[in-house]
Amino acid sequence: MTPSRNIMARRSSPFNATTVLQAVQLLVGLVLLALAFRSPLADIYRYSVRNPDLGYVWLVPFLALYLAWIRRIRWRTWHHQTSWAGVLIIAAAIALSWFGRYYDILIFWHVGAPIAFFGLMVSIFGMGIWRAFGPVFMMLCAITPAPGVVRRQLAIPLQNLASHITTFILELFNVPVQAVGNLIEINGVAVAVGEACNGMKLIIPLLLIIFTLVFSLSLRSGARVAMIVFSIPLALFVNVVRLLPTAIAYGYFPDRAETVYLVSGYVMIPLAILMMLGLLRLLEAIDIPVTRWRLVTS
Repeated sequence: MTPSRNIMARRSSPFNATTVLQAVQLLVGLVLLALAFRSPLADIYRYSVRNPDLGYVWLVPFLALYLAWIRRIRWRTWHHQTSWAGVLIIAAAIALSWFGRYYDILIFWHVGAPIAFFGLMVSIFGMGIWRAFGPVFMMLCAITPAPGVVRRQLAIPLQNLASHITTFILELFNVPVQAVGNLIEINGVAVAVGEACNGMKLIIPLLLIIFTLVFSLSLRSGARVAMIVFSIPLALFVNVVRLLPTAIAYGYFPDRAETVYLVSGYVMIPLAILMMLGLLRLLEAIDIPVTRWRLVTS
């Protein structure tokens, strides 16, 4: 093999002294961060296991891995260089986590771990990693459970709103129904479907999936923000779509109500994604630019 070919082989090989050193640094750093943040990470695990509304936490690592995978080509688009800024980010994350633990602000205590992981990556590979993998780190921050006070403040209005919208739609079709708070009384049977289908179990998972979707497509920044904002009323809409058959099943077919409730739950996320993609197609059809590149036609 000629000297030039030897040089090309070394350049094309993904394994060299620098790569091995970075891998060792990353492994050691991950072990140290796991030890430093073992308490908040264990607390996140307990929250996600005990509270059904926080099951979305288990989605976060898989969605983050997917976002990283589709951006893998960007790994070679910047010069990897260590940065002391990462050390400062890690120190700030530790301070934030300590502050949250000391003053009993759980969201600060929990979010320190993903911020420290970002600092570790910056310290090893440089700030360019944010430009290449920013959405991945943003997704990882979603591993922090939403504060209970936020969930409680949103749950009751969502319950009442979903129940009243469902009641209104059923009345349009002459179905004997009445909304009493977050209860729906149909065919003389009071059904607490508003509490079971209040939308809280859907909104955050839907936001995460829409976030993954918009950063998987080559969209303009404005289109991405619009889709994420639109996902909130969309979550309410698909929740009402779920409430309609569920309420009717509880009122007229109670023996099949649980099956309807479960099946409709599995349909909600795919339905929301299809509606989002349909919205993009509609915007393109009326010539509103949503992608970064457009074909020039004569």
